[in-house]
Amino acid sequence: MIYKIIDNITPISFQNKIENVLDDVNFPWYFSKTIAKNPNNFKYNSNVIDAPGFTNSVWNSLPNEQQSNLFNIVCTILYFFEEKTNFKIKEIIRIRIRKTIQYPGHDNNKFTPPHVDLENVDKYYSLVYYVDDSDGDTFLFKNKYEEGKSVLYGDETELLVRVPPKKGRALFFDGKTYHSGNCPINYQSRTIINFDFTLQNNI
Repeated sequence: MIYKIIDNITPISFQNKIENVLDDVNFPWYFSKTIAKNPNNFKYNSNVIDAPGFTNSVWNSLPNEQQSNLFNIVCTILYFFEEKTNFKIKEIIRIRIRKTIQYPGHDNNKFTPPHVDLENVDKYYSLVYYVDDSDGDTFLFKNKYEEGKSVLYGDETELLVRVPPKKGRALFFDGKTYHSGNCPINYQSRTIINFDFTLQNNI
């Protein structure tokens, strides 16, 4: 299973800059009631909690090209990713910023519904960049998305690794790996930037 944790993927000065931009009182956050496409699939798993959050779509090449004025600054993270890993990005498919907040009943054993970002893309990779110090680990599961089986039920999940949020940290993994975000418990909020892209040479 492919995954890589990269601490301080960007310089401290850039980490502070991107955090300040996203924390600005005028930043346009859009409320999302649920992250799950099919939340009822997980109703029998007491560890799954379908919490709301806030999002901002920076880029989406599917189905129509969409670009916000944040594109250039956010894409800087990908330049540092290439430098740190020697991977070369072929195409950026989607960039989305997400903020979660504390949620009643949430604890360290719970996680949001497992999912893959893009079910209809054959071979791609995901990068989660942690904007701020927080808690609410990212869960990666051993389960991978299979074509023709579009749903992973809650009782089928098998944990691979938990990655704590840390400012300037990035988590790289195969896009077909089921994963979960999370809600903070000891911090007021948790903010990540989620990239989906293809590489010039698949791993």
